[in-house]
Amino acid sequence: LQSKLQVVLEEERLKNTATLSRVEWCGHHIPVDNDKVRLVILHAKDVAANLEQLAEADPEFEEYEDVYFDLMARYDDAQQLVERDIANVSKVTLKADEVKLQMELLRSFIKSSKLVHTIRKNSALIEVYTGRWRKQQQGFGSDGSARPVRATDIVKLHDTLLQNLTDALNLQGADGDMQYQSRHKFKLGAFSAARCLYVAEALFARNQFAEACAVYERG
Repeated sequence: LQSKLQVVLEEERLKNTATLSRVEWCGHHIPVDNDKVRLVILHAKDVAANLEQLAEADPEFEEYEDVYFDLMARYDDAQQLVERDIANVSKVTLKADEVKLQMELLRSFIKSSKLVHTIRKNSALIEVYTGRWRKQQQGFGSDGSARPVRATDIVKLHDTLLQNLTDALNLQGADGDMQYQSRHKFKLGAFSAARCLYVAEALFARNQFAEACAVYERG
């Protein structure tokens, strides 16, 4: 039964490839001419829908991680196909530069789609870890299911998330969408400020009180 269902889903995706002629991103209407890329993007949409159903789950749960890494693999496959097409664009082909630009924008769309879910996952991890850390500060300690959380762990998570946001801002073709830019810059500022708190807490834990106070003041 499961194999028959997979066949039906695959047939449906193949039908839908004809309708996925272009994607919209940051004000760009980007053609998707490669059928293999279309199919992989549709696969990714299905997996992303499965991940949405786990939105309230702990991002460290095995089921969430399995679906998340499956989604990342789909986007990686799509990106590799597009990069291969970019490399194969002939310089002597009419309008080669224009075709290449559209392919580069398609690559940015795929990277952005990937970053949306990565940012969401890392934001959720920060929420989980800060929750555990606060309980520890209140004297509840670890429940035994996970190791104690240190302020440095939360700092590292913020570093990763800030890099994700920076990558999203620097994507080719994203600079003309002011709403996109404002949204990501706001998050960048908010998480940068939150990071300062945990940098200071990490310094306090090492009895570096003067340095911790300096970080608080800068934050």
